[in-house]
Order: sequence, then C-alpha cells, then structure tokens
Amino acid sequence: MKKKPLTEQVPFYTTLTEVKSAGEMPPGIIMQFRGKFGHAGRITENGRLYPRAVMEREIEALQEKIKERAVVGEADHPGPMQGTSTIRQSAFLITGLMLNEDGEVLGEGDVYDKPAGRDFAVMVRAGTQVGISSRGTGSSRRNRMTSQHPDFEMNKDWDGKDFEEVDSDFSLKTFDAVVGPAVQDANVADYNEQDEEEESMKIKLEDVLKNEELMKGILESETIKAKIAEAVAAKESELEADFQKRVQETVVEYMTSEEFAKKFTVEEGEGESEGDEDLTEAKCAECEASIPKGSKFCPSCGLRVAPKKDEQTQDEKNEKIANLQKDLEDQKKKNEELSKKIDAVVEAGKEKDEQAAVEKVLNESLKDQPKAISEAIREDLEGVKLTEEEAKEIVEKKIERQKKMFEALGVDMSPKGLGVSQPNDADDDKDKKPDVGMLKSLM
Repeated sequence: MKKKPLTEQVPFYTTLTEVKSAGEMPPGIIMQFRGKFGHAGRITENGRLYPRAVMEREIEALQEKIKERAVVGEADHPGPMQGTSTIRQSAFLITGLMLNEDGEVLGEGDVYDKPAGRDFAVMVRAGTQVGISSRGTGSSRRNRMTSQHPDFEMNKDWDGKDFEEVDSDFSLKTFDAVVGPAVQDANVADYNEQDEEEESMKIKLEDVLKNEELMKGILESETIKAKIAEAVAAKESELEADFQKRVQETVVEYMTSEEFAKKFTVEEGEGESEGDEDLTEAKCAECEASIPKGSKFCPSCGLRVAPKKDEQTQDEKNEKIANLQKDLEDQKKKNEELSKKIDAVVEAGKEKDEQAAVEKVLNESLKDQPKAISEAIREDLEGVKLTEEEAKEIVEKKIERQKKMFEALGVDMSPKGLGVSQPNDADDDKDKKPDVGMLKSLM
C-alpha cells in the first residue's frame, strides 16, 4: 500500500508551559517550552488512531535527529507543494520527545527569535491553547472499535463506531503548531516522493500565488522550465499548423472562385469528340490524380478540368503558390528570431544573477580587509568571469597571498589602513605609507 499524507483536520489542543531557565538561552532562541503533543492509542477528534507501538517506534527513531537539533516545527503546517519545513515558517526546534506509560506524547522545544517563533511565543505566554499536530506519511485502514481491540479501554466512547487506524508503515517527521481546523489545506503535508495519487497534489491556487518564495521556487525548478519549453514548442507547432491550414484554405478558395473558373472551359456532354481520348488517362495538374473520361472536376481536389490553353493562367497560379510558400518561410524565420531573443533574455538574466552573486562574495570577503589589499584584488580580478564558488576560493587565496607580502614588508595590517612600522626609523618617517604601486608589482 502506498504511503499518503495523514491529514489531521482537527489538531490536538493543549496549553504549553514556558520553561524558566536559570542560564542563558542558546543563540537565536527567545523561549523554551514543554507540554503534551498528543496521545498514542487514543482516537483523535479527526477519527484516527495512532497505535502505541507505532508511535513509540517513531519517537525512538527521531531521538538521534533531536540530539542533532534537526527536528523543526512550524507555525502552521507547510503547504502541500513544499512538503518539508521551510526557513520562513519554522517557529521552534524540538529538543525532547518521549512517550509515557499512559501513552501521552510529551515534548520540549526551543523557540526561534524570528517572526514565526515570536508569534508562537506570544501565544504560549498568553496561555492560549495551541493546536499540536503531527506531520508524517503512511497508510491507514478503516476499522470498527469493539471490545476485542487492544485499545478498547481507552476508546470506549467509540464502541461500535468506525475509525481510521494508522498502519505500521507510518513515518513521523515532526510536530507543528496550528491555530485551528480552519487551516485544513495546510495540515500534514509531508509527501512520499513516490506517491503520485491525485489527492497528494491538492492545493488552493490562491495559497500558491500569495507565497512569493514558493512561486519563485516553482518558476525556477527544472520541471517547470521543461513544461514551459514544451508549451512554447507546442504553441509554435500550433501556429505553424494553423498557418498551413490558412494557406490551404486560401488556395482552395481561389481555385473555387469565379475568377479562377473564368480561366477554364468545361467539357459539355459525355459524347465522343476530338480530345476525349486524352481525358481517359489524364492527370490533374494540381494533385496529379487520375481523371475519368467525361468528368468535369478532379475527383481528388475538385479542380475543374480542360483548362484553356493559356500559359498566363498557370503562371499566375504558380506565382500565388510561390508567394504563399514565401510567407510560410518568413513566418518560420520570425519564429526562429523570436526564440533566439527569448534565449538571449534568459541567458542575460542568468549572467546578471551570476555577476551579482560574485560581487556579493567579493564584498563579504573584502569588507574587513585593508583598503590596499581590497583595491589590489579587485583590480586583479577586473574583467575576469568567475562563478560564485570560484570567486570564494580565489579571493581567499589572494587575500592570504597579499597579507604575506605586506607582512614581509613590515606593513601594519590593521583595518584602519596600512602603516609601516620599522625599528630605528626617524620620527618624521612614522606616518609614511608604503608604495602601493611597488607592492602591486610584487604580486
């Protein structure tokens, strides 16, 4: 059975308690809390039961990640197209998780000093009942509560009622804080990568459009880029097909017009006359189909037979067809030029982003360096195209090299500037600066 998201439309409500710590908070943390996160073996308000054995196994499996400070909770569940936690919505870090003898899931956490964390902290300090909902994937099955069920004593109020029981393939990821059941589309959205069921892709379009970070990620993904390329190719093919159709319609319209008919004579009757023998094996001048004896029109394309022996008529027809073919070729060239312009704009955008990233690396790497070193490195790299990774490596090496050269020359490397400090110098020489041009020549 495939795993699927287990959506809790009605979360477990609890009042979390702030932990008063005697020591200092860890960096980036504004509050620590503890409280009840859930109850294994007890059917939730949403009609779902997480067996104790399954929840106990999953909590144990998370302990290593908890030690590594890698289990993050959000203020509201992440959207269905995100799947995992995001930096923007992350509110707290789970630092402890356990299951007691009564099946209660107890947890502790550190709240981040960021918008989502501060909002969450305000609610906890105000004594607000916060909805806690697990986030994970797994399969489930319909069951009916009877006295034979191992968790009957804890669920007597469900006697004879149907409920959803989570299977042993359930995988717990984390717990999130939610306000209430109104945010139904945002509850439990950690999707298995192999789950291609349609229900796993349900999402409100307006929620996607409001999330700028999500929209940017979608537009920059390789999948969407490929889809856009396919759409452009399909549109070009559609335009070309439509153009060819219009060309054919124009040809047919002309060939069935009075103007065209005036250029031809019609064979009257089917009796034998001079030239009838030639029509027996005649070929249509337009489509080269065989024309039966006595026929007034080509059975394939409808062209009238027996044209006047007027060379100008055939020339005009050839000229019109040639013009139509030329129009088609011109349209193809325009499509190719448009495609090149689009590629150029995309490439220019990529190059601009790369240059901005490299410039950011230079600014960050050189902001605390002496002015002479900063100027020398920028001059050395002027006109050189680098990737962001290359820039980091090259700038670090050049800084080290520059520092060694300056130090070898007895230069003061303080951020205020470069000053020469040599023993036995005269007092009037203390403020002298090294010859930067000479130093650069040594690089």
